[in-house]
Amino acid sequence: MSGEIFYLLIKMTIMSRLQSIYSRKISEKVPSNPFYFLFYVLILSWFFWILASQVSDFSVLFHYIGGAIPFLMTLLFLFVQNTNAERHDFLLRVIDLKRISGHIWLLIIFIVPAGFFISGSLDWLLFGKTPILDHWINISAKPLGLLLFAFFILIFGPVPEEITWRGFVLDKLQNRYPWLIANLLLGTFWMFWHLPLFLIPGSYQHSLGILTPWFWLFLAALIPQTILMGWVYNQAHRSTLSAIIIHFLVNLLGELVDFSLSGEILLTAYWWIVAIVIIIYSFKTDKPINPLLESTSLHLEQPGKEE
Repeated sequence: MSGEIFYLLIKMTIMSRLQSIYSRKISEKVPSNPFYFLFYVLILSWFFWILASQVSDFSVLFHYIGGAIPFLMTLLFLFVQNTNAERHDFLLRVIDLKRISGHIWLLIIFIVPAGFFISGSLDWLLFGKTPILDHWINISAKPLGLLLFAFFILIFGPVPEEITWRGFVLDKLQNRYPWLIANLLLGTFWMFWHLPLFLIPGSYQHSLGILTPWFWLFLAALIPQTILMGWVYNQAHRSTLSAIIIHFLVNLLGELVDFSLSGEILLTAYWWIVAIVIIIYSFKTDKPINPLLESTSLHLEQPGKEE
């Protein structure tokens, strides 16, 4: 019996050592520069999305594969570049509710619905136009249908994207640049990343048209939304969950509420006003905007360590 236990321990030690060597060799081939990562994500997502726009039989499959590329690439880079402690911290930032303080929770919950309410109200007061709520009414009539729809919106967009954009990439960019520059770079990338979706029949972006006012308004909203989510992410002690919730609310209400063109312009203006207020506040406050620790890795904190 003792011989079997000894053999098992030796086997586990050897396997662990081989895995460590294998991971190290792979990590030496995978660059840690975030721009390399973003380049790989862009090329692979675009490849599958362009296929989706050209091959009707597998359009849906290629569409979803392209959308999953950021998440899959994040898992790959985490495996080959990071320690177990860093992977644990990465997961904790997705699920840990305690990172988000009370006033940040209020901001997260109300900032997006407030934008839709204010924009819709101003559109009605200034232009006499009211939002179309047919989709909301039809889905709300069946509570289970609304829950399934919300789950679909959450899984295919906010979760895989934010695990990558805020959960993985933003830390790397903020290691190199001030928080605002890092988020402007990420927001610009996010705009370009979305472009092939306008070519895929059945996608939300395709319904907006190419080079239409709706096309430009969709893209114009991405940078201020990036600034908002990046700022909240930092204020919530690098909580990826905070960005997931904001992204989810933007996508969910965007699907349920149809604005007129003037209402969409007002909503885009709202995002920019919020972003400008955040920028002004961040320069006037003495509180550090970037909670990252100085290190040579991803600057991830050890679990349980105070920020």
